[in-house]
Amino acid sequence: GESAAASFGSIVTLTNVAAAFGAKVVQSTVMMVMEASSALASFNKMTAASGQLNDEIMQAAVNTRQFGAGLAETTAVAQELFMSMSSFRQMTGDSAVTTIELATALQRAGLSASDMGQAADLAMKGFGMSLDEALQFSQDLFVVSQQLGIPLGKLGADFNAAMAELAKFGPQGIEIFKELAAMANAAGVEMSTLLGIS
Repeated sequence: GESAAASFGSIVTLTNVAAAFGAKVVQSTVMMVMEASSALASFNKMTAASGQLNDEIMQAAVNTRQFGAGLAETTAVAQELFMSMSSFRQMTGDSAVTTIELATALQRAGLSASDMGQAADLAMKGFGMSLDEALQFSQDLFVVSQQLGIPLGKLGADFNAAMAELAKFGPQGIEIFKELAAMANAAGVEMSTLLGIS
């Protein structure tokens, strides 16, 4: 008698736990879908992208979770890229996903998505770089900032401000920028002072 009742009680308890767990999963999924719908609707409204990058943003959001970025942050990064990087507006597929992921990671390290987008655009237009080369340059900025102890955001802004001068040197302008950053840092002056721009 008692063992059958105890057995029945544990089955009922297990069933209740399973039902509660199932309800939480459904609730969590509904919340995630609502968040995605809201974030993407906002992105499309602000950019007039008409849903062309929805899949790419969702894929990038899944991939950027590994370093703690959420859907809202990843969508905001995509929006900044859309506004600051003209070539991003024509991207689809893996190129867009990779660009959003890198920009999200670099933003977490201190380089705004807007500055990263502008720097990548300038590198492609001013130095004839491919997208992959421009994205690698963005990663190089991070390395240089770490080596020199210069905040990544400042280095990116300095690059964007110096672009008109650096473009005069063609493809060597990137290496010249890195050398100028090191010299300005060592001398304790702003890069604009070295370049004579204000």
